[in-house]
Amino acid sequence: MSSEERDQGRKWIEGEIAKTANEREVRLSKPITWHKDFDHMVYWVEAEFDGNIKRWKFSYEQLEDCVNDKTVRRELEKAIGFFVPSEGSQTKEAISLQQSVPQAEGSPPTKHTRTLRVFLCHSGLDKPTVRTLYRELKAEGIDPWFDEEELVPGEDWELTIRRAVRETDVVLVCISNVSVTRRGFAQKEIKLALDVADEQPEGTIFIIPVRLDDCAVPDRLRRWQWLNLFEPNGLGKLMTALERRATELGIKLGREEIRVGERVLFTKEGVEILKPLNVIKEVQEVQSPFVEIAPTFCKAAYFDSGEVLSPPGYDLAYRSQTLCYLRLIPTVALETPIELAALKDVVLGAPLLRDSSYASVLPGINRHGAITCTFTESTLSASTQLFQNGEIWCVSATLIRTERDRVPGYFRVPCLSAFVLEQTYYDTLRRLAEFATTKIGLKPPWTFELGLTGVNGLYFNWEDNPFSPQVGPVYKTEIVHRSLLRDIEPGFLDELVLTLSSKVFDSVGERRPADLYGFPPNRPGLAGR
Repeated sequence: MSSEERDQGRKWIEGEIAKTANEREVRLSKPITWHKDFDHMVYWVEAEFDGNIKRWKFSYEQLEDCVNDKTVRRELEKAIGFFVPSEGSQTKEAISLQQSVPQAEGSPPTKHTRTLRVFLCHSGLDKPTVRTLYRELKAEGIDPWFDEEELVPGEDWELTIRRAVRETDVVLVCISNVSVTRRGFAQKEIKLALDVADEQPEGTIFIIPVRLDDCAVPDRLRRWQWLNLFEPNGLGKLMTALERRATELGIKLGREEIRVGERVLFTKEGVEILKPLNVIKEVQEVQSPFVEIAPTFCKAAYFDSGEVLSPPGYDLAYRSQTLCYLRLIPTVALETPIELAALKDVVLGAPLLRDSSYASVLPGINRHGAITCTFTESTLSASTQLFQNGEIWCVSATLIRTERDRVPGYFRVPCLSAFVLEQTYYDTLRRLAEFATTKIGLKPPWTFELGLTGVNGLYFNWEDNPFSPQVGPVYKTEIVHRSLLRDIEPGFLDELVLTLSSKVFDSVGERRPADLYGFPPNRPGLAGR
């Protein structure tokens, strides 16, 4: 936005405030002043009416829109008109005109009652999920302490963390399959939190174990009721617990929704926020929930047993129920189904869940949508199915070895290599996320489901080597991990792979070693691969 447009927007807003004040028969006691917040890219404007101070917050985009968009101008006119006081009306501390639900950052320079302080205790391996939780808590008007946001270069981080734990109101101990056995400073944080918990009055909610996936809770945390954040209502339950703690401390928590005609107000930290009409419309519209495609004979299958999935003219089907799979599931129903022709145009570029290159790829359509697949003789080895509702299913019959071939007789099958599992899912998840966004036009949030089916009796080995030690067998028919991702940052995708792999290790009574194959932060790798 040019400085000329910005100046035009500021002059228009000043004029609208002055005009409305004149109509309401209130006097501007001082000239309207502006304050620019470079960190959060917003402007604060302050006006004093007969001694009553009011403040508004405008984003750069709003200043531009009020110059060029008549619809936005009309909405801002209504907003300013609503909050400029009539003669004798009571003062409101601060008004924020945001086009989206605001975050705690960029709060106005006014004094407010303090918010609930929450310390996020976590392992570095869980940082992507904890970062999402941090954002959720910030949006609810809570003051979460997250190391990568709070620590600054050169600071004594251990001393700072100890101080933060002692000054916090609640400690969320975030645990997962990939972190419960990991040594590190997170374990010191837990010990410190336990010491502080002993100083709290009986019955106080201070420590809340938060399971990020279906992991075991360490013995020293079992005295407190834990929370399953990965469940659909996990965040809601967490907010209920935090509201109770806030009530104990006399803190008003979260956003209180108020409706005034077509306008919606949210009170948060003493700051009132008016949402423009275009955002209100999004709030009021009820988005249709996504209706998932139901699995058939196993979780990896959307097809019937033995069904030919290949395009007409071929007789290709999965002949085994021992399968690996990966699903991408939108969270909101599309307004209209994706055209089948559009899916057919891009399906050849869809990634396959396979650990090696493939010379023969067959694209086409079937009764489910568009498909690309690779095969051996009359058997499908891997396929990716695109559905018109936006779902994508990647299925593979080759990651798990079910045939002995030339493998020595002492080597037990079916078997799976941990290296092949991690590297294949690592690569395919990234390609699938890129494909969904660039070729189909889908945007997060998405639900990802990763799993193995027909694995009862499966043996597991550490490397892609038939002579490496095997463990097992597995005494269950399926191993599945499902998670909602609001962002497709690499760390979030890594966590999906780590959690699935940890569940496979656990199915044979083992723990996944930390830094196995250099992952994370690197792509899983062996010498020469």
